[in-house]
Amino acid sequence: MLYGGWNVAILDQFHNGQTDAPMPNKTILLLFACTVFGAGKLHAQSSTDTVLVGPCSRADLHAPAFKRHFQEPELLHDGERSNALAEALDHTSLILFLGTWCEDSRDHVPLLLAELETAHFPIGETDNTRWSMICVDESKTKPAKAVSERSVEYVPTLIVLQNGKEVGRIVETPRIGWTEDLLELVR
Repeated sequence: MLYGGWNVAILDQFHNGQTDAPMPNKTILLLFACTVFGAGKLHAQSSTDTVLVGPCSRADLHAPAFKRHFQEPELLHDGERSNALAEALDHTSLILFLGTWCEDSRDHVPLLLAELETAHFPIGETDNTRWSMICVDESKTKPAKAVSERSVEYVPTLIVLQNGKEVGRIVETPRIGWTEDLLELVR
């Protein structure tokens, strides 16, 4: 099979030491690996590229490039839990920093979005002053202003604000669960 001008079977033979042919130039092999394994990802604010950077929405995460990683689970409705979260978040704003390239974001953000939706938190509304979602690049330096203003070092990071002031954050993974951790922060 040819990929990028190289025969993959021959490269496998080099890797396994099954050929006497000279090893291809390491630079060429590195370029080949970057092409095959996607190390040269694009950064853009459009869901047509590999990595989202900047303000984003649930619709962006449901675009074909990201849909398989950000499928939200269907939750059984737990009225007591959902009502408690809805009440606790009544005067709360949330800012979520995530990376579409990040395993923790892929693993944890879909459940967060599902739990917030169950609690009727306005995550899907436009012109929403209580919810924002910001996608960062792999080095977590872009969008520079948002990342530096909020001192984001790891993703996902959920920042909880009341009256415009940060009251806490959940970084990478919730300690117990999204709902439980949020309730602990805002009560």
